[in-house]
Amino acid sequence: MNCWWRWATVGLSRNALSRGDWHAASTYASAAQTVQSGCFLNRLYAHLIIARLRARRADPDVELALHEADASRGTASFPSIDSEIAIARAEAAFLAGDRDRAREEAIRALPTAITHHFHWLAGQLAHIVIAAGGTVPPDYEPVGPYCAEYAGDWRAAHAAWTELG
Repeated sequence: MNCWWRWATVGLSRNALSRGDWHAASTYASAAQTVQSGCFLNRLYAHLIIARLRARRADPDVELALHEADASRGTASFPSIDSEIAIARAEAAFLAGDRDRAREEAIRALPTAITHHFHWLAGQLAHIVIAAGGTVPPDYEPVGPYCAEYAGDWRAAHAAWTELG
């Protein structure tokens, strides 16, 4: 039951982060970290949310949170996990002003996200690549609001993100 409780709590945290509700995201992620179950993915995602929140708030210990996230996966390596960690690392670097590192982190992970059809993860990575002054590979196909972003139509992108909540 602890594993399922943490899974649901991490889901609420990820949703809150996506909606921009940083307080709820932090509250849920912190609660999920206290559960002592063997579900490494839920532990990983809770650490990633904390890392992304720290980066967005310019809080200290972003690198520590990223390290804890990476360590929480143990030896597990899946394309989706690697993409999620790369997004957090690239976003943290970008927000810290290190555009070169942000671009490198994102561009390294983007082909995997594209190959495995992780369209929303690829969108996040492509967004960072472009914002950091890079170019995305020709096989990148944006979805949802990323279509408008990629086309440079910020008003349409805003409307699409607003519609998604």
